Amino acid sequence: MVLATTLIKLDFGFIVMIIINERGEQLDFESQAIKSNIDRLTNRIFKLLPSREEGGDWRTPLSNIITEITGMKILWSDQTKLFSLLCKLEALNVLTEEDDFLAFRKIIFECLGTLNEIKKCLD
Repeated sequence: MVLATTLIKLDFGFIVMIIINERGEQLDFESQAIKSNIDRLTNRIFKLLPSREEGGDWRTPLSNIITEITGMKILWSDQTKLFSLLCKLEALNVLTEEDDFLAFRKIIFECLGTLNEIKKCLD
């Protein structure tokens, strides 16, 4: 359980996320580490498109992405765009028919845009 999350902009341009957990421990994350994680998630979400189009397993990676973003939401509870992102990703699970591919693709690109907006919060 997270008790508090704070983003602090330091004089020399770094942003640090400070998280206080239920044991009162302080966890500090530099913005670059968070941005790198967002970039990695962006790539993983984008890769769902060719996986689905080629008939590969896209559900397992999607489930793993949803789990990871759920954890991020727990740590970064005041980032409301993460909830929207989770809703869109969950919606992909019902777009399984071949006729649904355009909607699937549209939601993927909306997710990528949302991640980009979240990343800009760290600038």
